[in-house]
Amino acid sequence: MSALKKTGSIFVLSLIKDLGKEIRKLLPVDIEMKTIIPVGMEPLIQFMDPQKPEPPFAVTRDFHNHEYRILSELTIGIFGAGNLGSTVAKFLKQRGATVLGLVRSAHKTGKPEFDKLVTDLSEILPDCDYICNLLPSTPHTKGLLNGEVLKMCQKKPFFINVGRGDVISEEDLIHALNQGWILGAALDVFIEEPLPTSSPLWNRPEIIITPHVGSLSKAEGVAKFFFENYQRFMTGKELMCKFSWTRRY
Repeated sequence: MSALKKTGSIFVLSLIKDLGKEIRKLLPVDIEMKTIIPVGMEPLIQFMDPQKPEPPFAVTRDFHNHEYRILSELTIGIFGAGNLGSTVAKFLKQRGATVLGLVRSAHKTGKPEFDKLVTDLSEILPDCDYICNLLPSTPHTKGLLNGEVLKMCQKKPFFINVGRGDVISEEDLIHALNQGWILGAALDVFIEEPLPTSSPLWNRPEIIITPHVGSLSKAEGVAKFFFENYQRFMTGKELMCKFSWTRRY
C-alpha cells in the first residue's frame, strides 16, 4: 500500500504495533502484558502479538494487503437536493468527494454543494461509487429504481436509502444484488415498517438494516423550530420547510 493510501487509523495501528514490539523487549519474560495494560487495550495487544489469536474487531493483521478508498477518490450520487440532500452534499464536498445530485427539474443557478445536478438517472448512475436516496415518497419517486434501472450502474455502487422505502421494491433490490449491479445496501426505510421477520432482506449478508433512525428529533429542537417559524408567520416572513400539496412534499 502506498504512503498516500495509509490513512488515519491504519497509520495509527501501525505505530501501535511497532511500539508494542519495543515495549515487549523491555519487559521481563514472565510479565503478562495485560497486568500493566488496561483491559480495553487487550485487543490491540493481541494485534501486536502474532502468537495470540486474531482480535475480535474489524482490523486484522493483513490490513496492509487491502485496498482502501478515501472520500476524495469517490463519486457519490445523492437523490434529492433539498435541505437534507444539500446538507449531506456539503459534508461530502468539504471532504473532497465528487457529489452529483438527482433533481426533478434543472436549477437555473445550480447549487454550490453539488458538482453537478442532473434530472435523468442515466446521467448519474454510471458514475457513482455510492448512491444515497433522500427523496420523499411521491407518485414520481415510487418505484424509481424498480426493474432493471440499476443495470446502468457501471461501478457497482453501494446503495444507501434514508429517504423512503418505496423508491425500490424488495424484489428488485435483491435482483440488483444477485445480478451484481450493486455491491450492497444500507437500508433505514422500507415499504412496510417495521420490516417483517419474513423479509428475505434479513438474510442477505451484504445488506445493513437499521430501524428508521437515520434522523431523530429532540423535543428542544422541535420547540425551537416551531417558535422560529411562528415568529416568521407573525412578521410575514417566508416560512421554513413549507409543504406543497401539489408536489406532495
